[in-house]
Amino acid sequence: MPKAPLPSPESVFPDDPEVRNAYQRVYSLQDQQPLRMAILGWMLIHAPSNQGRTQVAQDINAATNDEEVFKLGNYLQSFFFNHFKFLAKKRTTTPSTHRSRPELEAVRQEILNGLVSVPTSHNKAKEQALIRDNYRCMLSGTIDSRSLQTTPALRTEILSNPLLNAGPTQCCHILPQYITQHLTMGESKQIPPAVALVLRQFGGVMPDELRGEGMHHLRNIMTLENGIHISFDDLLIWLEPVEGEEHQYEFRRELPIHQNVPDVLNFTTMHEGLSFPDRQYLALHAACAKVVHMSGAAELIDKLLEEMEDTKILSEDGSSSQLLEFLLPNESVMVS
Repeated sequence: MPKAPLPSPESVFPDDPEVRNAYQRVYSLQDQQPLRMAILGWMLIHAPSNQGRTQVAQDINAATNDEEVFKLGNYLQSFFFNHFKFLAKKRTTTPSTHRSRPELEAVRQEILNGLVSVPTSHNKAKEQALIRDNYRCMLSGTIDSRSLQTTPALRTEILSNPLLNAGPTQCCHILPQYITQHLTMGESKQIPPAVALVLRQFGGVMPDELRGEGMHHLRNIMTLENGIHISFDDLLIWLEPVEGEEHQYEFRRELPIHQNVPDVLNFTTMHEGLSFPDRQYLALHAACAKVVHMSGAAELIDKLLEEMEDTKILSEDGSSSQLLEFLLPNESVMVS
């Protein structure tokens, strides 16, 4: 799904005047703000739900002048900029953690006894997700190598099936910690406008679902092998919910990667008390992936991340203006 120009207004939303008017407005402003308007336009096209599309259209139509439309586009651009900056920082600072066999067995017994509690940390979420996902990647079926070392039944299974593989897995947050780090447990309901626009208006996800321990709830967690986890975070792969099938998804990719993952996935578990990944969260992740690629934002972000690694001093002739904008924090304004 490479970068593509926005389709003409005559070809989209023929039965929805409100959305069509918003799209027409964005389309007409492309010459002034190409990337930001492309992001807004593709968000209208690839919204995860009709409600999300209508909400974004209402925000655009409510703008009293072009500058307010540009501000909406800037919020969305900053969302993607900050998401990828967060990932770059996270990958240089996040330590690897492993749980022992007795600890995992204790968690499994709690689940079997019906004593399931909401995970309160990354490690506890990983423990419960491994048990829910039968100690393997939810997409490729790769068995978690750490669990393989400590679980005789898994070793027996892999020895009897030459098609099975084992490797390191990680606990993946569907809605990333870049979003959830802003949702504190305090009384204030204020969150950055970029996060509010993507999470609440576009995705239909209420912030309270993710406050505090909610970020580690199993509905926001998947067990993924390491390479697949990186691609999922980088919006290179995504899952499209299949209409009418509660836990069925179509696997989509930006590049020909992870060819061992089936085109259609059905999530199952032997532990009914453990929540499945949330369809709404996965639909929002999928929509963001399509928007970031088709708008050209992904291509620009890759370029800026490379420049960020290579550039020690910003030039004074204006040639580093995009990089400077990328580096600066741009979420100081708050909305409720």
